[in-house]
Amino acid sequence: MKKSVRKIKTIDQNTTVLRADDSEEVNYNFPGFPAYIRRGLLSHYPDYSFISHWHEDLEFIVVFSGEMQYNVNGEILTLQAGEGLVVSSRQLHYGFSDEHRECDFLCVLLHPLLFCSTPAVEQAYIAPLRDAPPFAWLKLRKEQEWQQELMSLLIQMDEKSQEPHPLLALQSLGFAVWDLLFSHTLGENTTEKKHVPRQLTALKDMLHFIQVHYDDKISLEEIADAGHVCKSSCNEIFHHYLQQSPIACLIDHRLRKSAELLEQTDLTVLEISTASGFSSASYFTKTFRERFGLSPREYRRRRGNPIPSAAQSPPSPRKS
Repeated sequence: MKKSVRKIKTIDQNTTVLRADDSEEVNYNFPGFPAYIRRGLLSHYPDYSFISHWHEDLEFIVVFSGEMQYNVNGEILTLQAGEGLVVSSRQLHYGFSDEHRECDFLCVLLHPLLFCSTPAVEQAYIAPLRDAPPFAWLKLRKEQEWQQELMSLLIQMDEKSQEPHPLLALQSLGFAVWDLLFSHTLGENTTEKKHVPRQLTALKDMLHFIQVHYDDKISLEEIADAGHVCKSSCNEIFHHYLQQSPIACLIDHRLRKSAELLEQTDLTVLEISTASGFSSASYFTKTFRERFGLSPREYRRRRGNPIPSAAQSPPSPRKS
């Protein structure tokens, strides 16, 4: 496969960076303290959508205003103001809005290591939720008193994270979050308990292949081979979990990468189209406009990254 243009890795708080196994490389707030706590707007993400990913951390979402959809292992949930979500470790998930509706939300990721203070605590209270969780996802509703309390603790974590020396307070609040979740879910026959099928492993492998080779000319057969399934099964798996075809998923990933490059580099549109895996700049521009409603140049202007002057020589790609 060709490798004519070096891939460029860019990082900001709205960019999802994936490891080789397709898990997210979480950019924690504080070095050595595995907790990610950030409030954001869905409109700050390309096409009002996160990238599909997974991680060891438990993920918590609290919606302050607006709404968003959340896909967890292929199931679509709608989160509205005053509601929230817990996603267990290692589940494939992403948030989005097909209608491009705004959503003001808080995202908190807590790694189980944060709570393993002693082997006894880890074995009795951490491992059961980490290794054999009773749910893949749990929707938090304001009508449920303990769930409302859990969301309140998450909001307090966001507030504390802005203080000069927050780590002890954050760990204490995190333990309270874990205690609530453990007390109300472990051993219960929750209606939202989900088992992860073998197809999900194949999907992760195929998504990983797309995310590594998106700038190459790849076929449906190659995507299917990455998941050790036939082409028809490949199509069925993508439609079931992501509600789109494998090729549409590939194009989505290329568009997301191109949007990141438009925002965060000074590469020309032609260079970005090549780096993102599009066969020509004209096809890239047409596809980009259909998805975002703007040309690449218009998108770059609105995101605040000036277009290089035509009189200037094309800049060298920035190092990752």
